[in-house]
Amino acid sequence: MQRRALLAALATLPAATVAGCGARDGPITDRSFRICDFESDCGRRAPDPGGDPVIERRPESREITIYGAMYVGSGSCDRAVLESTRVVDDALVVRVGVGRQGMFGFGAVPSPGCTADMSVDRYRVGVRFRSSLPASVRVVEDAAWDPEP
Repeated sequence: MQRRALLAALATLPAATVAGCGARDGPITDRSFRICDFESDCGRRAPDPGGDPVIERRPESREITIYGAMYVGSGSCDRAVLESTRVVDDALVVRVGVGRQGMFGFGAVPSPGCTADMSVDRYRVGVRFRSSLPASVRVVEDAAWDPEP
């Protein structure tokens, strides 16, 4: 009988853990990240790599959308990834970094060989808020190479 109680308690653990994570983010209710094709509308909105990201504010829907582009390294192994989104002192701080893609996806078995090119990923970050938008937005890109000296 105690085994069933333990299993029932363990079954509710993931839901409780996920629910607790949402409260930690405070005003952020949802976030999304997407790599854009160069020829898509998303890709055309992104600046040149190393340029300032394009920030669109939509107070009526409580959303901020960020379009950016950065050098990520090998076109066959590396991709831009969303590392974090948080609000600090009424500013949205978004960190975008480089993740290594293996044979079966990110974090899996490494690829047997990566190309030696320096590729660019154009990306779109969407952040939705519970109420009003933060006063400012700061995007930190941890790129594989920065074209600015």
